[in-house]
Amino acid sequence: MASNGLMPNMILYLCREYNMETTAATNVLFIWTAATNFVPILGAFLADSCMGRYPMIGFGCIISLLGMVLLWFTAIFPQEKPPVCDQMRSGCESATASQLMLLYSAFGLMSLGGGSIRASSLVFGADQLDKGNGAKNAGALQSYFSWYYVSIAAGSMLSATFIVYIQDNLG
Repeated sequence: MASNGLMPNMILYLCREYNMETTAATNVLFIWTAATNFVPILGAFLADSCMGRYPMIGFGCIISLLGMVLLWFTAIFPQEKPPVCDQMRSGCESATASQLMLLYSAFGLMSLGGGSIRASSLVFGADQLDKGNGAKNAGALQSYFSWYYVSIAAGSMLSATFIVYIQDNLG
């Protein structure tokens, strides 16, 4: 939910804090979104072939948290982003390679962590249901999938509204 809530305001963060052009910031967000949607394929392969679902979810949580912490570092430490843009006097300084590397590393870790979680969480939850082959099990599985996707949609809606509101109004 946290990384979904970051997406709408991230374009403003990149343009205002990193002095990026809108097209460059849009490209960064496009690549971040593409990576976030592609990594679950890799996560599913690793979970099924060598790690297992539960360890993959734990790995994803730790990596995603590390990415969030790195992104937080870019926001609170002034030396981790370019100086404030003063267009009237001297123009805008672009971000250094190390500043961009920290930012892109945060995005990459959040994508890797989120993809690792998304690849295994649905199947891990379905594994908890009764293994019988009766009609009762099919109904329970169908209900589980329905509620799973309802909760994903509700979480996305909450992150797109409340988290963005908090970011805009409370810092």
